[in-house]
Amino acid sequence: MATKTFIRFYFPGVIVSPTYDREVTNRDFTKIIFPKYAYGFHFYDQEIAFINGERLEGKEKNESHFYVIGEKMTIVQVEKEYPTIAYEMRTNDIDEVIKCPHRWYIPHGEVTIINPNEITFESEE
Repeated sequence: MATKTFIRFYFPGVIVSPTYDREVTNRDFTKIIFPKYAYGFHFYDQEIAFINGERLEGKEKNESHFYVIGEKMTIVQVEKEYPTIAYEMRTNDIDEVIKCPHRWYIPHGEVTIINPNEITFESEE
């Protein structure tokens, strides 16, 4: 049995955020190539064992907090660029959002915001 470290990427979705997990050698996000449309991520560890050719996975543990790629914006800042988003913010009593790459906005919560310039995304090819 071995402990493996994984990163779980989050992508924009309509009702829920689709995810994709990838095994990594460490938790240094600056050394990871991110899928193009990922807006957030977190790390976790998991015990993996192979018995009679079957892969067995333990529970996820040592989960990091949630990281969001983007910049924090207030309702006043959003109003200048996207009045429709500002309207939705007012309607839902949201004071701040995080503007993620690819014009995806999420409410600001208990997350760590990562500057998009610190992330390497997959190329457009």
